[in-house]
Amino acid sequence: MKIREASTETKTKPWKVEGVEWKEVKLKEVAKIIGGNTAPQNKKFYENGKYLFVRVSDLGAKKNFDPIIDTRDKLNDEGIKRNKLVLAPKNTIVFPKSGAAILTNSRGILGREAYIVNHLAGVIALENKSSPRYLLFYLSKIDMSKYISPHSGYPSLKLETIRNLKIPIPFRNGKPDLETQKKIVEYIESNFSRVNSILEKKKKILAQLDELWESALENAFKPREGEEWREVGFLDMVNLIKGSKPKKVFNENRDNTLPYLTTEYFREKVIKKFIPIKENKLTFINKGDLVIIADGSRSGELFLCDKEGVLVSTMAKLEIKENEIYKKYLFWFLTIHFEQLNKSKYTATPHINKNHLKKLKLPLPFRNGKPELERQKEIADYLDEVYEKIKSIKEKVQFQINQLDEMKESILNEVFSRDKGK
Repeated sequence: MKIREASTETKTKPWKVEGVEWKEVKLKEVAKIIGGNTAPQNKKFYENGKYLFVRVSDLGAKKNFDPIIDTRDKLNDEGIKRNKLVLAPKNTIVFPKSGAAILTNSRGILGREAYIVNHLAGVIALENKSSPRYLLFYLSKIDMSKYISPHSGYPSLKLETIRNLKIPIPFRNGKPDLETQKKIVEYIESNFSRVNSILEKKKKILAQLDELWESALENAFKPREGEEWREVGFLDMVNLIKGSKPKKVFNENRDNTLPYLTTEYFREKVIKKFIPIKENKLTFINKGDLVIIADGSRSGELFLCDKEGVLVSTMAKLEIKENEIYKKYLFWFLTIHFEQLNKSKYTATPHINKNHLKKLKLPLPFRNGKPELERQKEIADYLDEVYEKIKSIKEKVQFQINQLDEMKESILNEVFSRDKGK
């Protein structure tokens, strides 16, 4: 699948017009920089609220160029009066100034005035000196993580550091040239529009592939005409054996040790610890065993083990009774139930939803009064094949999406290159 690149050529580049002089100035010379304040904690300040309160999570995806027109939080009159909050006007550019969110390089521009949380910085274009969207596009190409305070254990940007950021500004007759800034914004948005049009189509393909996979999963566990199927209680057929926390571990492989298989291993094939077999009460797993994350935000995620080892305490082994279920069949069936398994009554540390497992019915093909393993294998093999085909297509489409994102980066780099005279 080929991508037709969006053209970045025009008859005259807007930054190359006659009479324009480019200067690097400090951001504070063309904009006012503000920091937000702490969000009110009392729920009563949000009841029937009408004043927007913007948090870091409201910025959306990385380098989001769409205006923020709404947020999940709105403060009421009492919330405004009782808290020293910072009001940012419409067209303020906002981005994280503290916390891990700095690393995401998320950006946004306010579609209307709003109060901003203390983890955000706001950049307000000064009249007759800068254009809000011109500043947004330039700030979107800056990696703010390079400016994190080096002596702070918590990632943060000082407002003074932001104020002193250098920004290229077009000048004409000794004054900032707003007309050229406007034309540059139009140039960027025109080219972004072409790229975004292709991006929308690619993302639609990804969504359609997800729907196709969900449909394949759902239909695979329905009987064909003439087949006998029965629903059996999940826990009547499967035992969950939790992993264990060893008393003693080694950082290197030694005699009479086994690798400690953690979620990091199952996701990235990384082994950092080894467990002495004789000195611990352990949960052993073998190649081919089916395991599930039992604790944590990804509770319910499944893996087929490809190595002998010791299972970490946050996971569990699914032990099939009487060898009447094909493991990959069970793997794909439980994949359908991830959301239900992930929903737990616990809040501090999420756990697998055991109540769902107690109620869960497992559909099985039967022959001669017994679960039919051969038919289960046929279904699992079919799903393996469909999954690999869809995965291959999704990887190609995702690669194309990454290329389109890089194209947007190259448009910004072209516009804001230091060598404006070339």
